[in-house]
Amino acid sequence: MNLQVQPQQETAREKLLKDMKRTKGVRFNASIRIEETERKRTASTAYASAAVVVLTLLPVFFPMAQWMENAIALTNVGFSIFILASSLLQSANAGPVKADQLHRCARRQSR
Repeated sequence: MNLQVQPQQETAREKLLKDMKRTKGVRFNASIRIEETERKRTASTAYASAAVVVLTLLPVFFPMAQWMENAIALTNVGFSIFILASSLLQSANAGPVKADQLHRCARRQSR
């Protein structure tokens, strides 16, 4: 009877180790995915900020019709709203913190 318990224990141990390795890999992948998402959000916010600066300076350096200035102003408002929303979502999401926690947790599992 003792011989039958031993293979079951080994099977359970192997299954646990396999699950732990899989979980570690999932956490590493999640960390990478979150970091990539945050990089993309940051880049989008930076590009929108640069666009606002450029669009604001266009009427100063290039004479243009009033309707064009109005269109630029409207575009600036749109980009500004995007920047505001993106910044709020980035700070509320705390992506870098989550990514770091997942990465640390996965590293602890591999010890």
